[in-house]
Amino acid sequence: NIILNPCVNIGDNIMKGQKLADLDIYEALPVFSSVSGIVTSIHENIITIENDMLDDNPVTADTAPPDTLTTRELLWLIREGGIRDTRTGAPLHILLSAQKVPDCVIVCCFDSDPYSSADQTAALGNSEKILKALNIVLRLLGTNKAFIAVEQGCANIYSDFKYNLRYNKNIFLQSLKACYPQSRSDILIKTVTGKNTDHINAVVLSSETLCMLSDVLTAGQPITDKLVTVSGDDILVPSVYNTPIGMPISALIANSGYNEPQVLIKNGVL
Repeated sequence: NIILNPCVNIGDNIMKGQKLADLDIYEALPVFSSVSGIVTSIHENIITIENDMLDDNPVTADTAPPDTLTTRELLWLIREGGIRDTRTGAPLHILLSAQKVPDCVIVCCFDSDPYSSADQTAALGNSEKILKALNIVLRLLGTNKAFIAVEQGCANIYSDFKYNLRYNKNIFLQSLKACYPQSRSDILIKTVTGKNTDHINAVVLSSETLCMLSDVLTAGQPITDKLVTVSGDDILVPSVYNTPIGMPISALIANSGYNEPQVLIKNGVL
């Protein structure tokens, strides 16, 4: 783990999207404020902000069209956007700096876990955004072959991708039979390519990660929110929330309503 240095001081007025902490090395991933307000404390690796509930002046950066940027410039912008891969938790700019050229990229647009649906939510209505980001990923990795994996129950997502891929010859759309745990990387690679992971070098990314990439590169918005699914047998209203990073899990559970859950299972990158 890399410990970041604070970029703010106690008493500072903070805008949504303002950088809170960073370190002057490429491998580090900066953290941005998901709210506006005043910094009330800085203790070790925790920065506390009193939320003024205004979300004043979200910080955005002027970005040039991705096609005009070099590989180095793109990777630095991705780093500065604070994108963390939602599947592994690794900084995206590190994943896309791989020395070995992969055989293909696979975009997972579903969660085989019955209690999670963030990737379906991210993919719904965002096929064009995902494909633009995917083409940038292919350029950075130096490969030209990709697969879009959609579960059979997601007809709207499949039809949107099919329409937007009608003239494309290097990105292939696959409709997969729902099966747990099919979204796990090694199983997904085997299902999509027919090869085991020791016989093919494939990069697997989620639809949510690619949506984040598109927001950073086209809108100049750093990552301040994350899709979080709250579900389970004791949850009254299972929901997917676009959650400000740093929000307590207890607030999400309370908003969904619950009976008396005996166990809380936290999974994924928060």
